[in-house]
Amino acid sequence: MLQTENLNKIWLTLSSNSSLKKKVHGELERLFQEPTYQGWWKTEPRTPFELSLPDLFPTLKHVGFIDGARLLVKVNQIGFRLFVTDGAWVQSPMRVFPDPDEALVLLKHVEKKGLHTWADWVIDPAAGCGHTPLGFQGSAKRIFCDANARALTFASLNALINDLASEHCFGLLNDMNRKFPTPLRLQGKTLFLTNVPFAPAPDDSSLALNSGGGEHGADLQIASFELVKKFSEQNSVPVRACFLTWTLGNATSNEWEVPRLCQDIFPTAKIQWTLEQHDYDAPDLPNPAPLRSMLRHLARSQYVVKHENKNVEEAYENLADKLQAQGFTHIAYGFLDCEL
Repeated sequence: MLQTENLNKIWLTLSSNSSLKKKVHGELERLFQEPTYQGWWKTEPRTPFELSLPDLFPTLKHVGFIDGARLLVKVNQIGFRLFVTDGAWVQSPMRVFPDPDEALVLLKHVEKKGLHTWADWVIDPAAGCGHTPLGFQGSAKRIFCDANARALTFASLNALINDLASEHCFGLLNDMNRKFPTPLRLQGKTLFLTNVPFAPAPDDSSLALNSGGGEHGADLQIASFELVKKFSEQNSVPVRACFLTWTLGNATSNEWEVPRLCQDIFPTAKIQWTLEQHDYDAPDLPNPAPLRSMLRHLARSQYVVKHENKNVEEAYENLADKLQAQGFTHIAYGFLDCEL
């Protein structure tokens, strides 16, 4: 695990040396295109990438992304932008989300809706390493927020590596549960890109901070709704939000918990719920997925803090019993589009 302090030092070094920053970008781009890296990357790796010829990447070694032959970060790409983040092998609750898949789904949805040209400001209240706000291809200014200082360090570093000007990108250490600080005032059309598919979790320690959403998986979804509502009340500007979310529900009655909670919080807003058919996370399961099957998948997924933990698997079985007793049969994955 590359320590947060060392990430901060890399950011400081690159922010004062544009030539070195350019070399880092070039070597990251070359590494990402390497066939051996691509083969490793496509396997949802749970161990770090080992370079056969690490000396071909002297700048990445120099700044600290490579130790010996081991790559200490995961390198992703969205469009022409490159990202460094934690890998799933980092067994810490503060691990930063490793994959760009959900960001790609959300950004494609936003572009389809034409919102990439609508927004003057983009806010991501749970940005992680910055995949979504920095991968956004529009001209809007971006605010990337997270409750994890490590995530903000990665996001700031990724903004720097991709030459996203500091006057257009702003980081904010902020807990969604506490809304935004009152002084945050913006002018212009504001789009919330809320990548919040937080999963049901039997406790606070089974999943990393970026993945667990309480027993129903809805705790941080609700917090994101309340945050957007508070912002809209404090700023007299057009506001739209795209929430990528999971939700418990009953497939027979077609009743879904998170869309209902969203409508309760925004009673006058125009809200649309759309299932998103995807194949990147649990391709063998349908959407909506049977509740117990999805919870078993989660218990063995890369999102758990400690892999192959029998206690976690047992806790998820117990959670499935509890949720089924409450009338839930399935878990669905999709978009909530909200126009305030």
